[in-house]
Amino acid sequence: MADKEVQNSKKPPSKSVSVVNKTSSVSEDTPKTVPNKGPQVLCLRILNSLNENMKSQKERFEKLESAQYYD
Repeated sequence: MADKEVQNSKKPPSKSVSVVNKTSSVSEDTPKTVPNKGPQVLCLRILNSLNENMKSQKERFEKLESAQYYD
């Protein structure tokens, strides 16, 4: 009985896996229509809307920055 406990305690250490964090926007090839799944659909719509807003804001900032260089 004690032999089994010793064998169990000698398990090799588990290997840790590092995960690289990626920030990515919703890609254009993401389907616009999703089967009706309630909150998931709402969440995807909100994320798509935020993504579009961020793109337009980025374009506006780039235009403002380029205008400052020409002033």
